Amino acid sequence: MEDSSKSELIEEKELANGIRLSFFNESKIMTGDRWLIKLKCLAQLPVTDDDFASLPQDDPDLLQYLREKFAGNLSFSTVRERIFVDETEQEQVFSELLKTFLESTLDYLA
Repeated sequence: MEDSSKSELIEEKELANGIRLSFFNESKIMTGDRWLIKLKCLAQLPVTDDDFASLPQDDPDLLQYLREKFAGNLSFSTVRERIFVDETEQEQVFSELLKTFLESTLDYLA
């Protein structure tokens, strides 16, 4: 049986506010001709030293911890899934998951 559990980058978008969106297809075969259709969305926002300038500067240990914790970016990921999808419908279902995510979330992130 073919390994179908790979993560495939399918699209990237850079929003005007600096957020970089990456979309991954992590779909895999479940059994026979049935699939788990999985869309992973990753949002990354660059974090620079300027972003820490507005924070209180009286706790240098906390500031250092935050700089190390975020390591240059703040990330958020979410997953959309459909289970037990017929093999012949996998591309259509994945496209619908992506379209629905973009319609419902893109304006919020932008």
